Amino acid sequence: EGEKEVAKRRKLDEIDYTRASIRGLQPGAIFLGVQQSGRATYEVEVQLQNVDLDKAFLCGYLKISGLTDEFPELTTYFEGEIVG
Repeated sequence: EGEKEVAKRRKLDEIDYTRASIRGLQPGAIFLGVQQSGRATYEVEVQLQNVDLDKAFLCGYLKISGLTDEFPELTTYFEGEIVG
């Protein structure tokens, strides 16, 4: 293989990796996890509503459980910029 072919293959590999790493960023995707604050931990759920990769934008809802007695489940809307 010549240098141009190797460079082209590397570029394609990078593109494939990038596509694979952002594949989960799509409307309707749900991510479950835990947020830790000091000694307390809270279950969280993130549901993406809109993802625009061309504009590096996403938005959705963050639901957190067990934060306070008054609001055992709290949902907030967020907007974010995709970086990296």
